[in-house]
Amino acid sequence: MSFLIRVAFEAEDMDHHPEINNVYGTVRIGLTTHDAGNKVSAMDLELARRINHLAWI
Repeated sequence: MSFLIRVAFEAEDMDHHPEINNVYGTVRIGLTTHDAGNKVSAMDLELARRINHLAWI
């Protein structure tokens, strides 16, 4: 859960919110931008970079 809380803080900081699914210790995070037609945007890539960094802390 602490990982998800850290993801939430990063998402809030960017005002960009992923789709998160957490089941039995497996976390799936979907990143697309609705305003861009549900495509991957530069904001998605930046949030992914931040999340990836969190995963190794």
